[in-house]
Amino acid sequence: MMRVRVFAAIILEREADRAKRNARALSSALGKWPGDETDEEINKALEDIS
Repeated sequence: MMRVRVFAAIILEREADRAKRNARALSSALGKWPGDETDEEINKALEDIS
């Protein structure tokens, strides 16, 4: 039973690391993480494209 818990912990840690790498890659490609914009920034961007 202890081996299963250790194995599960290792898998969860690897998945967390993978998610962090993916977030950094996306942030790097886009300049910042989507969703960090304020309402004012979104409204301004929408005004600019309309």
